[in-house]
Amino acid sequence: MAESRFCQNCGNKVVSGVRFCSNCGADLGVQSGVGSDNVNNGNFVNNNFNPYSQPTNYGEPFVYNETVNTSLEKANDWATLALVFSILGIWFLPFTITGTVFNVKARKARSTKTGFLIAATILNVIGYIFALMWAIAISFFIALMVNGPYY
Repeated sequence: MAESRFCQNCGNKVVSGVRFCSNCGADLGVQSGVGSDNVNNGNFVNNNFNPYSQPTNYGEPFVYNETVNTSLEKANDWATLALVFSILGIWFLPFTITGTVFNVKARKARSTKTGFLIAATILNVIGYIFALMWAIAISFFIALMVNGPYY
């Protein structure tokens, strides 16, 4: 029976003689550093463990996934645009609407810039309130001009 070892990257139990970890794809390379010295009372000990690594089951090293990272970058760009248009939207309603659209797109794409999205949402609400106040003020002004002063 083959001797069991543990991957230094993810702690997965691997069979000796295998070059790559079947869970995370890390190169197991030479025997040193991989083995029973990483086990403490049956529990795996690894100070370099990365919970955000993307495991593969193909026994190959991890390959940068350009599609995932590109879509995240795009989502973060939408979050930035949402904030910029929301700031401009305080003075001009079409910018507020555009900021809202970018805000929704960034949220659907799971942007990591949550601070930007929260600020953009607050500014969008302020922009809509200002637009409503302007609409009421303009309608009173028009009514005043048509009907004359009330005194």
